[in-house]
Amino acid sequence: MAVSTGERAAPSFSDTTAWPPAVETDVHNGCDTERVVGSRTTYDVGVGKPYAELSDIPWTQMQAGDVVNVFYRPTPYAAKIGLRVQGTAEAPFQIHGVSDPVTCAKPVLTGQGARPSADQVASQFGAPIETLGLINIWKGAADAWDTYRASWIIIDNLRITQVGANHQFQALDGSTQSYNAFSAAIYAVRVDHLHVRDCEIDHSAMAVFTNSRGQSSGDFSSDVRLIRNHFHDNGHVGSDTIHNVYVQARRALYEGNRMEQLRVGAGGSTLKDRSSATVIRFNRIVSNARAIDLVETEEEYVANVQTDPLYPHAWVYGNLIVNDFDNPNGASVNMVHFGSDNNPAKARNGTLYFFGNTLIEAGPQSTAWYAHVFQVTNLAPAASGRVEAWNNIFANLGTVEFRFMGDAGTLALKGSNSLPPDWVAVYGNTGTVNTSGGTLLLQANPGLASDFTLTTDSAAKGAAQVYAPNYPSGITADHLLLNAQFKSPFGIKPRTTAVNLGAFE
Repeated sequence: MAVSTGERAAPSFSDTTAWPPAVETDVHNGCDTERVVGSRTTYDVGVGKPYAELSDIPWTQMQAGDVVNVFYRPTPYAAKIGLRVQGTAEAPFQIHGVSDPVTCAKPVLTGQGARPSADQVASQFGAPIETLGLINIWKGAADAWDTYRASWIIIDNLRITQVGANHQFQALDGSTQSYNAFSAAIYAVRVDHLHVRDCEIDHSAMAVFTNSRGQSSGDFSSDVRLIRNHFHDNGHVGSDTIHNVYVQARRALYEGNRMEQLRVGAGGSTLKDRSSATVIRFNRIVSNARAIDLVETEEEYVANVQTDPLYPHAWVYGNLIVNDFDNPNGASVNMVHFGSDNNPAKARNGTLYFFGNTLIEAGPQSTAWYAHVFQVTNLAPAASGRVEAWNNIFANLGTVEFRFMGDAGTLALKGSNSLPPDWVAVYGNTGTVNTSGGTLLLQANPGLASDFTLTTDSAAKGAAQVYAPNYPSGITADHLLLNAQFKSPFGIKPRTTAVNLGAFE
């Protein structure tokens, strides 16, 4: 592979108001060998660089426009990173991995044996949460307790691994401690504009965790974007509350990610989100306990996330979603969850817009008798949650009974959708399926290749129908188009036409 080994300026973000943002162009093809130059100070870390170790960097003193370049080396970097930096849209703070120019391997950060920098020890930065992450994002001791938010942070082109209960680190007091079972490679108590791009995060409890507790007007996270990452083999064995990704924020975006199952024995969801206006597009998602779990906020007393006018709604489109009971960690009987799981009074009770997806059910009925595509649980004051689905491929490649609605709410099949001939609307619950105004293509085999793209003779080709949903005000509809598709192994590429059903042209 021909690569550039030069340098480029750090990015800036001029348009921060539209939601969702426009789709990002994948320019590095998973191999970024360029050094990034910050608008303020540039720190270079690696063999022969001014800084030999990440623990040499004064992390708590970072400012807007600073960039830390982490150059590839065969030996992983073992350093705890504490961030309180407040970047800006014009001058964000960035931790940037510089890949090996020959192999394209990303620099590796490991939680095993990680030690804090001298400035973190001196200030005791993040002492209450030091067991919870390798990259901890919060406030300093002198910063306002309830309102200080780190902001405009980019973490890109790194592999981060081994952050979990079976791994140890050097604590601020010099002792050796284990990470909490509920830890994450990137753990944010609160953060504005956190963008994690082109990273591989594996063999940790969680890849990314962000909180919004709402104990004051400033105690929330916002604008969390996970773009073109590879998440796999995370989770905690025996736990169903520790997930691959777990985000609570005022607006969250997941784009072009490859999200695999958790480690064998871990029971969490592949993607768990308690945010507002969640957008999930152009990803490959392999189901664990659930593939996608979109539920209400927790501990959000001031309700900065809930008061977002777009809080009740979510957009899931252009994704490949695979639920295969033959996978090592099994699969899900409720693939896509929308509404609430603890407090129905705070449920997302709007509309889940679900379009242009390819959803695969597979596996034998001897393993699972049935599986639901949607589980809508918004029961206060009534089952008002709604799924609006158009131009999808719903395929059953196994013998599991294919059921649509697993709880309550309404599924409206609009436009055109490819369905298994023996699909079941509901079974033993109050959910409803409305097919009025939609076209159903009943296909035992919709014409899928081994990678779930369309074969040349697929009946899904040219079968999409124009459908104009009634989106709520405040959404940027021009940024909700099937203008891209997932690109293996992770990332996206342009999609020039949307005339085909499903996630691929």
